[in-house]
Amino acid sequence: MQEKVIQAVKLFVENDSELVEKAAHEQSISHRIGVYLESFFESEKLNIDCEYNKHLDEPKKIDLYDLDPRLCEKCKCDSCKFVIKGNFNEIPERGFRPDILVHKRGVDDNNLIAIEIKKGKQCPFDDAKLKALTKPFDEAGEYGYKIGVFIWFIENIPHYKWFVGGVEVE
Repeated sequence: MQEKVIQAVKLFVENDSELVEKAAHEQSISHRIGVYLESFFESEKLNIDCEYNKHLDEPKKIDLYDLDPRLCEKCKCDSCKFVIKGNFNEIPERGFRPDILVHKRGVDDNNLIAIEIKKGKQCPFDDAKLKALTKPFDEAGEYGYKIGVFIWFIENIPHYKWFVGGVEVE
């Protein structure tokens, strides 16, 4: 699975790098990478979804109590701004939409890959989402994705941070 992600990103860089160069919206970058991923998973009849916010029939949510607002100071994306200002006593969970998912909609037994993407920086809120998405069911995880990856681009070069079992791995 990891190799398929790397290959899809490689195709993106070869064919669509102007999206990063022209500072196109992150969703357009995610979409193109999703298109390349789809070709690698066609035979498995899986869904490759961008910005998919559902878990079974409910919205995806993340517990924000453990996210340190100081980590969000460097990123300052919209979600990190929420964390910086957030009153967690009133808002303990936040709905979210992963950038790309490789899964089967409506069931949890084929949750394979969760991907978060930023154009030029790392994001602690995205890390928190990937930890939640990859936390195993037997450890009280809600989603059970096999792997997660945070991808960001510096001067059009992709960088990766991988997550398995709810933790970052090398």
